[in-house]
Amino acid sequence: MFFKKKKEADENGNKRQYDRIDFVQASYYRIINDSQEQTAHECWFNNISVGGFSVDIPSNGIAEGDRLMVLYKIGVKMRKDRVVVRFIRKALNNLRLGCEFVDDDIERTSLILDYIDSNLK
Repeated sequence: MFFKKKKEADENGNKRQYDRIDFVQASYYRIINDSQEQTAHECWFNNISVGGFSVDIPSNGIAEGDRLMVLYKIGVKMRKDRVVVRFIRKALNNLRLGCEFVDDDIERTSLILDYIDSNLK
């Protein structure tokens, strides 16, 4: 999943491989690196795509490349997925993390595509 070819920019300059959609909900994550504690922390989702999602967190104890376990609900299903932090940006008083799914998962992909389809109608 890490080395897939990016698509060419569309008419709006978007170079993203997958379409994303607003996905706002409170949830929880924990850092799964060996050197970190195993405490759950609150986060806020901003958007989601087949390739990953963006979340806001209140702390700064995370670095690019860290791996997280994230709990969230999409449709009627609860998901617990492993992701890697690809970028970190400042967003008001929080940090915004761009996360990429680590594992390919057909069920997750289907749930996200269904969610996108149902919210674009």
